[in-house]
Amino acid sequence: RAKQLLTELWLVELDSRPEIVIAAIDCDAAGHDWRQVGAALESARNLVANGGKIVILSELSTELGPGMQLLGESETPRDAIQPLRTFLPPDLTPATQLAAAADWADVYLLSKLDGDVVEDLFMTPLANGEEASRLLQGDETCLFLPSAQHTFGRVRQA
Repeated sequence: RAKQLLTELWLVELDSRPEIVIAAIDCDAAGHDWRQVGAALESARNLVANGGKIVILSELSTELGPGMQLLGESETPRDAIQPLRTFLPPDLTPATQLAAAADWADVYLLSKLDGDVVEDLFMTPLANGEEASRLLQGDETCLFLPSAQHTFGRVRQA
């Protein structure tokens, strides 16, 4: 029954990939750090079209761990994957999730982090909700994921 409830409440399954995924992160008992951002990025990456946009809405203010620092020193997100797997930093999972998402789609981050730090991590910083809203002005298909750090997204195979 528990597995059924988890599926009903947290599985997001789509027939096709939207061009934009807006992923909101709640501050909950697990906190609000890179683990939650990484989990939300993974769900959004599983759903968004290749080359699409992922918009993360967060209150993130956590400093960078060694894995995120390694990612920020890389030329491309993909270049960081093997060194991350070799080095095995404590933040391996969220750093790998971010690298995979940034390699798949354009990632925008609303957070409390310095914009230069966000850019070094292959994301575009958003200063406020209005900037996020401007990304939705076109006619692209869009999906909103509330509590995105808890969801699991997948696209049905035709």
